[in-house]
Amino acid sequence: MLNQSIQIIKAEKDRDMHKWQSEKLQLAGHMNELTESLRMKDKEAAMNERRNKQKFDLELENAEAGYEDQFDELQNECNKAKNANMFLENNLHALKLEHEKDNRLLSSSFYHLGLV
Repeated sequence: MLNQSIQIIKAEKDRDMHKWQSEKLQLAGHMNELTESLRMKDKEAAMNERRNKQKFDLELENAEAGYEDQFDELQNECNKAKNANMFLENNLHALKLEHEKDNRLLSSSFYHLGLV
C-alpha cells in the first residue's frame, strides 16, 4: 500500500512535470513570437522614421531652393529698379546742365539788349 501510494505520487509528479514542461515550451514559443513581432515593428518604425526624415529633408530642401530662387528674382528686380533710377538721375542731371547752358546762352544773348 505504501509502495502503491509512492508510485501514485511519482506518477502524479511525472504528469505534473510533463504538463509544466509543455506549458513552459508553449510560453517560450509565445514569447519568441512576441519578441519577433516587436523586433519587426521596431524595424518597421525605424524605416518609417527614416522615410519621413528623408521626405522632410527633401521638402525642406525644395522650399529652401524656392526661397533662394524667389530671393534671386527679387534681387534682380531691385537691381533693375536701382539701374533705372540711376539712369533717370543721370538724365535729370544732364537735362539740368543743358538747361543751365541754355539759360547762360540766352542770358548772354539778351544781356546787351538790357532785357536780363
